[in-house]
Amino acid sequence: MLLNAAVAASGRPVDFLHLPTLGSAEDAFFAPLQDLAVDDAKVHLGAIHHMHGASGLRSQLNLARKYLPQFGLAAPCGFGRAPERPGRLLTEAGLAAPPDYLRIILQDHLRAAELLREVTGRDGS
Repeated sequence: MLLNAAVAASGRPVDFLHLPTLGSAEDAFFAPLQDLAVDDAKVHLGAIHHMHGASGLRSQLNLARKYLPQFGLAAPCGFGRAPERPGRLLTEAGLAAPPDYLRIILQDHLRAAELLREVTGRDGS
């Protein structure tokens, strides 16, 4: 697995790995994670984004849990906004950025953290 080789070749301790998921909800995407051997590095899935609705995030987390016993949750990059759709994360709102988009981003991250706790029984830290 490429991640195992990258961590081994880094020549230094690796604290965490960040894996963007981009709406993937298939066994073929997550199954290789069962062979992840990265010592004490924490794994964070970049799953808070606009590419699926809230039920899609739940499905994705349940599938990831099947292959990865412990993981945290993050946005795939940045603070979880798509430049072409600022403020659209777990909602199916229109393309225009609402005036309160930062509040929406924070609410979506909080909902995602609640789902993570529900799926894994952990807080993601």
